[in-house]
Amino acid sequence: MPKLKNAVPMYRLHKKSGQATVNFLGRTYYLGKHGSPESMEKYDRLCAEWLANGRLRPPGEGERQEGKVNPGGGTDGVSAAPTELTVLEVIAAYIAYAEKYYLKNGKPTSELDCIKGSLRELRQLYGRIPAAHLTPKKLKTVRERMIARGLARTTINKQVNRIKRFYRWAAEEELVSGDISHALDAVKGLRKGRGGAHEAPPVLPVSDDHIAAVRPHVSPTIWAAIQVQRYSGMRSGELLAMRPCDVDRSGPDVWYYSPSSHKTEACGSIRIVVLGPKAQAVLLPLLERTAPFKYLFDAHESEMERNMVRRDERRSPMTPSQARRNSRPKQYNGNACYRQDSYRIAIRRACEEAGIPVWHPHRLRHTYGTITRKIFGAEAARAGLGHKHLKTTEIYAEVNTELAAHVARETG
Repeated sequence: MPKLKNAVPMYRLHKKSGQATVNFLGRTYYLGKHGSPESMEKYDRLCAEWLANGRLRPPGEGERQEGKVNPGGGTDGVSAAPTELTVLEVIAAYIAYAEKYYLKNGKPTSELDCIKGSLRELRQLYGRIPAAHLTPKKLKTVRERMIARGLARTTINKQVNRIKRFYRWAAEEELVSGDISHALDAVKGLRKGRGGAHEAPPVLPVSDDHIAAVRPHVSPTIWAAIQVQRYSGMRSGELLAMRPCDVDRSGPDVWYYSPSSHKTEACGSIRIVVLGPKAQAVLLPLLERTAPFKYLFDAHESEMERNMVRRDERRSPMTPSQARRNSRPKQYNGNACYRQDSYRIAIRRACEEAGIPVWHPHRLRHTYGTITRKIFGAEAARAGLGHKHLKTTEIYAEVNTELAAHVARETG
């Protein structure tokens, strides 16, 4: 079989020394003991650097020599002082810090998982080199690995920014020099249409027809949640955490909902959701039958409703063992708030059963923002969505092209 041109060099065994080797453009790199995790990491790193260089020159060209060593032993050329911390050690310290910092109501936020995912490529490629030896060129190599994984451009930029933030924290804690963090900040984000990363599809509003199509396939609790989110533009977490004690119904025409926890509370922001007549009509039956400190959208209640429907639609006779199980009522400890992923999965299944494109509940927020902006303007959309800056609202609200068309008719 003919050898592929510019194929990635193979990971090989040097029998005499027992080390792993790899050859780039005639230059041999010794990686350490064959089959060891350290040698695998060095192999991955060198291959990534070679690909990032366009396969035109060996890895490490123009930098500190880190490949060819004495076959009898030694390192890969980056000789760290005993007191220097490796990237892995600094990452471990940062994760320990993040686990205490990114908390809400005693539970880790989603940002912690995002940080761990963003540092994955850095850990795999450069985990065992001294943290002080990470250069902008190496950071761009990490970014090339993200592109090869098929991540979207915006996702890559966010992950690279988290790596920069990680190094700023390390400089703040005096684990690395501030010059290193400053040098990494020089790496610019990928621009649209450049760099080889694909663009993520835009998040568009969901039409009212597609919203109505899922009604026969969801429980009454889920359908009520969908309606309230459509009429108020709340985030899913704010919606599902709603309790009667959080809703001020003293107003003559509108209600005010203050979530007990919301996305921007750590920044000192106050979130107040204004509920109009349509949202009030959906919420009123739930408010009247729910205790003040209980969640309106109870997951246990929704599950019982779903089981009752399944029982009514059952065609085969119930076996004696099933009848005995159903005769014993289930014991629930208190009130369970609907989880965001359960809410999303329920809508996804309903879309599949209805035969329509699957839509995410967050698109209801885009629908609210688009309609509000179209009728009342961008500032009204910003206030309704709870954004601090109008620039953020631009992401959620589609531009009103009808206004531009009217201007064109008059002036163009």
